[in-house]
Amino acid sequence: MWSIGKKANELEENAETLLALASIHQQLEPSVDITTYLQQAQNLLEDTDYGDWATWAALSGDKEKALAYLEKAIEKEKLLKVWYKRDPDLAILHGDPRFEALVG
Repeated sequence: MWSIGKKANELEENAETLLALASIHQQLEPSVDITTYLQQAQNLLEDTDYGDWATWAALSGDKEKALAYLEKAIEKEKLLKVWYKRDPDLAILHGDPRFEALVG
């Protein structure tokens, strides 16, 4: 039988879900501290999840790391450039010439 509590626990063990929660809070409730979500996600991310690391860095406010991870993500999967260009989680990078060159 499906349990809400069990499903909630499973979601808390998923880095992408935690990053999405951090993003939603950052966009809709800027006063909410998203540090806990980011720390939990950081502990769950795989070393080669470059796109998720770019999101994590952008949500953390680290533009330089976000750009570095984004470059690796695009090298790994060029078709994602279209998504990254419009990804609201990467808003901190929008307008940066280096970002525009990467997602061109």
